[in-house]
Amino acid sequence: MEPIAFFTTTTGLVIGYAYFLFTSRDPTYQDLTKRLFLSRQRKLIKRHNFDVERFMQLQKLCKSPLDARTTLKNHIGVELDLEDALHRD
Repeated sequence: MEPIAFFTTTTGLVIGYAYFLFTSRDPTYQDLTKRLFLSRQRKLIKRHNFDVERFMQLQKLCKSPLDARTTLKNHIGVELDLEDALHRD
């Protein structure tokens, strides 16, 4: 059992160090899953000719009033209704 544990641990360390040398990032599970997700996302975007710039434009145009209210709350520190913020008397 001792040699199996030694070689398993050594192999894990070598693979982690190789990942660090290749990516210059910590070999964590979250980082690996994020890199895999982004890689697959790029492949799907390219395969289906998805226009990312157009998507970002539409996303900016379709901001809901709820998003504006939370943005005002975060920047100012006071919760304001959207109508009150837009209409200055």
